[in-house]
Amino acid sequence: MYGTAPTAIWKSASAPLALPRVKINPAPYASYAGTAFSAQRQWQTLGSNIFYTAGNVGIGTTSPSVRLSLGGDDANTKLAIWDGGASGVMGFGVGPAQFRLHLHNPTNRFSFLDAPNGNEILTIQGHGDMRLANDCSIFGPDQLVGFNDLRLYGDAMGGPDVYIAPNGDVSIPGVLHVNNNAFFTNNNTTLQVLPGNLLGLGQANAATLEIPGNGVLGVWDNLTVSGTLRVYGNLHVGGNTFTLGGGTDPNWRRVEARVDDAGDGSYVGVIKTIGANGNLNARIAWIAGYPDHGSAAVFNRNGTLKAAIYVDSNGDGALVTTRKSFREPDPEDPTRDIWYGCIEGPELAMYVRGTARLINGRARIELPDHFRKLVDEAGMTVQLTPRSTESRGLAAVRVSLDGIEVVELLNGRGNYEFDWRVEAVRKDHRDFRVYHPWNEVLTAGNNPA
Repeated sequence: MYGTAPTAIWKSASAPLALPRVKINPAPYASYAGTAFSAQRQWQTLGSNIFYTAGNVGIGTTSPSVRLSLGGDDANTKLAIWDGGASGVMGFGVGPAQFRLHLHNPTNRFSFLDAPNGNEILTIQGHGDMRLANDCSIFGPDQLVGFNDLRLYGDAMGGPDVYIAPNGDVSIPGVLHVNNNAFFTNNNTTLQVLPGNLLGLGQANAATLEIPGNGVLGVWDNLTVSGTLRVYGNLHVGGNTFTLGGGTDPNWRRVEARVDDAGDGSYVGVIKTIGANGNLNARIAWIAGYPDHGSAAVFNRNGTLKAAIYVDSNGDGALVTTRKSFREPDPEDPTRDIWYGCIEGPELAMYVRGTARLINGRARIELPDHFRKLVDEAGMTVQLTPRSTESRGLAAVRVSLDGIEVVELLNGRGNYEFDWRVEAVRKDHRDFRVYHPWNEVLTAGNNPA
């Protein structure tokens, strides 16, 4: 039935309040005959406000136990904050042991703003992603938990910038910045990063890394160092190669230490350095076939071997090079050094010597081919020493690379042995200099002082 509430029952300081028509269920209205309008009288108005202070209000229940109760039944939506009809509802609901706050669909989002019409500072998207605006933080008294994994994004476009997998693995594609001490522990092995402190010593403005305890830093793989590596104890690299390179060096392999398989279960260490042009310029290794015999070799800018010192198959030390010299400071002029080439004379020379025999006062000396191939004929000298007291003296009457003619002086006809020595300058080193500036050859890395 329809009725119109009388205006006399409303308390108002102004004109009587006109009420709309309401539809009343006859059955409950009959059961509460005589009280329906008295219940309405408990609502009061003050200006444009309407309020009720006498008890609890129930919707869906006749016995509300709190100020406003929506009853004790389960419902996906018990209170709609926004009701777009059957196609769109946002609000509150409940299920068994569950309180629900729901959107219309996964494309919507839960948003927390810093003012009624302010900025979104926390957003939970309908599909479960949560994003913080600007530099907001998440604080937890104990844990920050992800269901299967945890992904943290620095911005909406990239990422994830931090990814924690279900098994506990952490992936950080960018830079991990630790502003204080950092400890990484697995059983009895601890890696420590201690800013400003290295092995108990203060290091101002230094980023330090150490393995505490026995002072052993172990790497079971290749180790590449682009900056400064300082180890006070032992450094063990368990892989095959350890390399060093500068931080801006595109090559990254200027120094290399590795382990080579010499065969038959033998392993030998090798150290080599790379020049500025990327070619090999020095190597410390071993002699092929003799893994316990060491060698050191140097190379020119093209990577061609130019000098080596090694232990040969007999266990003797050997030096092989294109030029051999000794160098001493000039005792009268400290601005220069004196260089002698082997055979320790003021030139790079070769010699051959032997014993020959005069027959009727004449002899011919044949020079070996290995001597003739390398010497300058114009600079040859000959020394002759007779082995007979009857000798009238000897003369080299013809000196050439084809042979040396020897005769006895004063038309002698002697038949006896004599010693000979032939010396000559090497033809590729005719311009050998005795005097050099003292710092003309200075080993890289040495202090000129």
